[in-house]
Amino acid sequence: MLTTVYPLCSRFAATLALAGGLALAAVAQAQQVEEKLFRLPDGAQAWSYSFSKGQPHPVLPENWIFVVAGSGCAGLQAFLPAYFRGLEGESGLTRFFILQKRGIAPADDGKQCSDDFIRQDHWSVWLADQQAWIRSQLQQAPQRPRRVILMGISEGAEVVAGLAPAVPELTQVILLSHSGSGALETYQALAQRYPHMRAGWRTLQGRLREPPADPDAARIHGRSWRYWSELAAVSHLALLEQITVPVFWAYGGADGLIPDDARRKLQQNLSPARQRLWRVCEYTGADHGFHTGERSRLPDLMWQIERWLMAAPDDADCYSLAVTSAH
Repeated sequence: MLTTVYPLCSRFAATLALAGGLALAAVAQAQQVEEKLFRLPDGAQAWSYSFSKGQPHPVLPENWIFVVAGSGCAGLQAFLPAYFRGLEGESGLTRFFILQKRGIAPADDGKQCSDDFIRQDHWSVWLADQQAWIRSQLQQAPQRPRRVILMGISEGAEVVAGLAPAVPELTQVILLSHSGSGALETYQALAQRYPHMRAGWRTLQGRLREPPADPDAARIHGRSWRYWSELAAVSHLALLEQITVPVFWAYGGADGLIPDDARRKLQQNLSPARQRLWRVCEYTGADHGFHTGERSRLPDLMWQIERWLMAAPDDADCYSLAVTSAH
């Protein structure tokens, strides 16, 4: 489910960032997914989804997982809750909350993003909308859940890094299919690796030096000038350094959208105190959607997240970011 629409490569494609969801869409959906429009503070609306897995438990805490999907304009209707098969609520009743970006209808296929979507698709809108959504759901809770978790997938991981300081109830963070670096740092690293991306990188750098009259109308690689400008202004590493709760970071070892030295760079740049909070799962041979050939590793990944929540990770592919030997 990866449609390349920009010359820079599929990292910035109009992707359903719940990558790999197509392979699970046919799974019987036993959980009831609530789908409704959420009214944002400025009067705009965006589609939201919520569903639960597991049963209330007298001892185990409830998990509230706020999922931030990534790039593109595909609706999530066909992918939920199947994408999260493997994370079944054994660590406690697990509730999932997802807010789509503005301008996406539930059944949109993502092949052609509307002008309205592109104009609103940028960092400051993402952050404000997700903050309003999360705050609204937490305020409506009859009692505060013991675990409040942010899960970001691909581009959504960048948003989660920005959201984390604004959620005081936060207990854990999950980052999937992400490089650990900001969008432009990743693009630059990939351009150095892939010769066909270098012209696109140079074009982006030149265009960003020339602010247009209408930053929402001007387009660079299919996105607005504002989209790129706002991402360029974000220090992703500084945001990650501010996360003071445990972090679960997983990616495919054969993900062509993640630089080969991603883990090493993060180890070099994060303080030792922060590194000790990170659990890393690298799925050997898996791509951006956690597929190894025809096999989906997503259920394995979701089970590891469940185990991590129970403080019992046991996968040989998972280790502390602070560990430098044997990996």
